[in-house]
Amino acid sequence: MFYFVTNQFDVNDPVGVEQLKRLTLFSDNQQDAKILVLDDQPDLSQQKDLAQVAANQIQSVFTAIVPHTNATVRVPYTTGDIQTFTQYQARPNGEETAFFDGEQLVMKIRYFTATTGGQAVLHQIRTISYFSEHGDRLRTEEYDLTGNKISTHYFRADGNLRLTVYFQIDGSSLLTIDYDQQGTIR
Repeated sequence: MFYFVTNQFDVNDPVGVEQLKRLTLFSDNQQDAKILVLDDQPDLSQQKDLAQVAANQIQSVFTAIVPHTNATVRVPYTTGDIQTFTQYQARPNGEETAFFDGEQLVMKIRYFTATTGGQAVLHQIRTISYFSEHGDRLRTEEYDLTGNKISTHYFRADGNLRLTVYFQIDGSSLLTIDYDQQGTIR
């Protein structure tokens, strides 16, 4: 399978037109290929309809990674889990909790309230960001509603993305994206 990665997909944009040409070329040569859209794009379904391709040929990276199956999944992590396993001082602020070792920021957790099996799961973790001793963000891990890790984003000291790894539901790597010094996909 070949993946063409883009932040947004627009069938009327020159980049979108080129991606569709590539997709057609691969299809003509009987090679499986998909366009993976990294950003949350509300009009993606409309764009796929305009592109007139199979529904699974252009997908949100989250749809591609987290299949809609009854696969065995882990119990979702909550901020309470992190507090149980650490000695850090937690400072909640809205949908985010910062964890400190003294005055040193160690990690930040963003969370959301979700419903799983008809029951509310409070403070379920969406992202965990880890910080260096100098306060620089080192990496951020993203989790889905079922507690599976979707991706890990690694950062440079200047704050730009260095590398992103997307994971399948079984934890194996699906896709690795390398970024240049300005944070643009290579």
